[in-house]
Amino acid sequence: MLKKYFPWLLIFLVALTFRLYKLKSIPGAITHDEIHYVAEARALSISGRGLDGKWSPLSLVPAHHLFAELPSTIMTPAAMLVDDPILGARLTHVILG
Repeated sequence: MLKKYFPWLLIFLVALTFRLYKLKSIPGAITHDEIHYVAEARALSISGRGLDGKWSPLSLVPAHHLFAELPSTIMTPAAMLVDDPILGARLTHVILG
């Protein structure tokens, strides 16, 4: 049984290692909409409300007409686990990828 799954486990661990290596510093830039989602996720993890203090993910409408509600809601669990919000956002993408 182990002989059958060992190659797959090894491939998975090597791929995960490459994705986590220097996760905090690569890529070096972040766009303005990603900053909004990261800040919104951090606010949700702290207070359960959006940046304006009124919006909730349970309302199922975006807090602002330029930004979707789903990315920040998905990033919230990682923002709860990690103190650095940028690292938490990137960790979410690694896990989902």
